[in-house]
Amino acid sequence: MAVTVVSSGSRRLSAGVLSAVAVVMAYFVGLIPVAATVTVDHCYVKYDQLQNQHSRCEGHWARPGIQASGMLQGVPVATNWPALTADPNVNLEWEVGVPDSAREFTGLTLFAVAWILPQPVALLTTVVAAVVVALVAWTLLAWAGWTHRR
Repeated sequence: MAVTVVSSGSRRLSAGVLSAVAVVMAYFVGLIPVAATVTVDHCYVKYDQLQNQHSRCEGHWARPGIQASGMLQGVPVATNWPALTADPNVNLEWEVGVPDSAREFTGLTLFAVAWILPQPVALLTTVVAAVVVALVAWTLLAWAGWTHRR
């Protein structure tokens, strides 16, 4: 009976390659939040009983291979943005005009939601998420016995 000896170094290399493949797949499928340029399409403003302004915005962005749109969190809506509608909609919101200077932001995108963040924070979050996916993949491969000599 022939016995094949596989060095643990080649198994670790294989596990590292598989972990990298897992990160790339998670990135393109959309499981890793990505720092991207987010475009604001519409913003709506409403006021509560204490006359505090609340806003919600919608927009679109592009990820590798994916065009997405949805809710935007953290858009700094100013009180001087002009109202586009005289009467509120059914949610008691007025649509406001978004100035060109406030149309594009760097945001962290994941599926149908984007968070407006400073660019270094968004990029750092993307890197941290990729490292977490790689560590999870490495741990699963180690648990399955890929990284240790048998």
